[in-house]
Amino acid sequence: MAAASGRNDPLQTVIPAVVCIVGHGSEDVTVAGALLRDRGHTVKGPMSVAALQAPDAERPDCIIADLRPPVELSAEMSQAMPRSFGPLALVITRLEDVDIRLASLRFGAVDMLIAPFETRELVERVELMLARRRRMRSPRVQIGDVTLMPSQRTVTRGGVTVTLTARELQVLETLILANGRTLSKAELVEIVWHGAPRTPNSVEAQVSAVRRKLDRLGVRLVHTVHGKGYVFRPPLPTGLKRG
Repeated sequence: MAAASGRNDPLQTVIPAVVCIVGHGSEDVTVAGALLRDRGHTVKGPMSVAALQAPDAERPDCIIADLRPPVELSAEMSQAMPRSFGPLALVITRLEDVDIRLASLRFGAVDMLIAPFETRELVERVELMLARRRRMRSPRVQIGDVTLMPSQRTVTRGGVTVTLTARELQVLETLILANGRTLSKAELVEIVWHGAPRTPNSVEAQVSAVRRKLDRLGVRLVHTVHGKGYVFRPPLPTGLKRG
């Protein structure tokens, strides 16, 4: 349940999120992580980029990338960072590390913080990023008898709550937002898992789980397009046919 932060600004309403610390576990970031936990967030790490990209790793809502002291932006790191920065990412660097800041922006970082800094500023920036994303995302997606509320991480069908895992919800949201376009397994891996290695069978298992749970409450919505991938296709009103 959301907790008020004590300010009048609606952006400051705190909704629990999953925050991952990537890189060095500096003392100031550790203290900020403790403050974020106190405010109801789940904080994981510090961890490496490789750990964040592990097939069974939970996708975080926000990343704090502590790049002090400077990390070498090797070819391997350069390829990993864009996929890891799929969620919101705040990068911490030293004042003189201009090249790292520019590279991080190219790789998808949305905010920067230069050390030294006060821990309350890091906490504030993280929560502002999360709040702004919630405002930008559609609070409610209605398609047929399915209602998806991404900011609340819930989905209903015909008014009945469908219990999905976090990953299953991401798969369903991706298929719905494709707006009738068939998505290949490779596209799902890139969007949902940020390109982390997945076997075709593991993707099929996630899609099948979503399909099975939705099918309990009505006609099939998630269809397999053989040789191409998957599509979310609600039934047409009575009397209409697809062209």
